[in-house]
Amino acid sequence: IKRGDAIVIGHKIPKSNFKKIHMVDTKAARKWAKDNVKGIPLVFHKQ
Repeated sequence: IKRGDAIVIGHKIPKSNFKKIHMVDTKAARKWAKDNVKGIPLVFHKQ
């Protein structure tokens, strides 16, 4: 948090429950999304 990193807490739920994923726009968030998110709209927010 002191570096401005985001904290994400996840619970195992069906993929169909997701409508859109909102993330803070950081290099780490974009890399994670590229590697892990398929078929769900992403919205990146500036800090």
